[in-house]
Formats: sequence, C-alpha cells, structure tokens
Amino acid sequence: MNYKHILVTVDSSEESKLLIDKAVMIAKDADAELSFISADEVYRVDHHNIIGLTPNQAQADKAESMEFLAKLEALKDSAGYPVKNILICSDSITSEIEKAIKEEGVDLLVCSHHHDFWHSQFSGAAKLMKAVNVDMFVVSVK
Repeated sequence: MNYKHILVTVDSSEESKLLIDKAVMIAKDADAELSFISADEVYRVDHHNIIGLTPNQAQADKAESMEFLAKLEALKDSAGYPVKNILICSDSITSEIEKAIKEEGVDLLVCSHHHDFWHSQFSGAAKLMKAVNVDMFVVSVK
C-alpha cells in the first residue's frame, strides 16, 4: 500500500526516536506526509484558574510544558524528513488520535508497545487497534 499521511505517536522519551526513524523509512519510500501526535501529561495550558494551584506550581507547569515542547521540536528537527504537524492532545489520546486521523487524512498510525507488566495490563496499542480504522505499525520497545 502506498501511504499518503503517517501519524507517529511520540513523547519526550528516547523511544520516540526509534518510532520516528521507522516512520521516516516508510514515509520516504511512499513519499508520504509525516505528522507527530503526543499526549504527554506534562503539557498543560494556563492553569491559574484551577482551585488550589499556587502561582509557583503554575510557573513550574509552564516551565515543564516549555521543556516538553522544546523536546518535541528537537524530535522534529532530528527526523531527517519534513514534519507537517505536531499535534498535542489535552484529552484522551485515543479519541484525539481518532480525530486527527479523520481531520488530517492519516492512513498509517505508528505507535509503540512496551513489554512490561503494566503495559501488558493496560496496553494503549490494544485500545488503538479497536478504535481506529487505518493501518497500524506497532513497534515493540523494551
């Protein structure tokens, strides 16, 4: 199949580089567009209106968010292939990926699967397989 738009699930970990490298190989071969999506919990919008959040906590959240965004930009810069979009989720990752697939015309989703106890019990890849109607490339990571 000749893919047109590949969406890669990324976070700020080193494992994302592996996913990106594999997605870039496919994208180059297919001359496809490439986008990233992330739902890292660190990413936050302005939380000053949340009860109980002190200005120091809000400042720390903002600093963490800026650091996270910088890491995503670094992943984009190191991809060695043009990245169309970096999408950041603030909601459920599964529903945001479904939405991105529809809105961005994605036809291949690249994600990871971890082989440890917790990931085997609560696999995000398994949930995605049930939710999306596009091809998936699941990369095994340790």
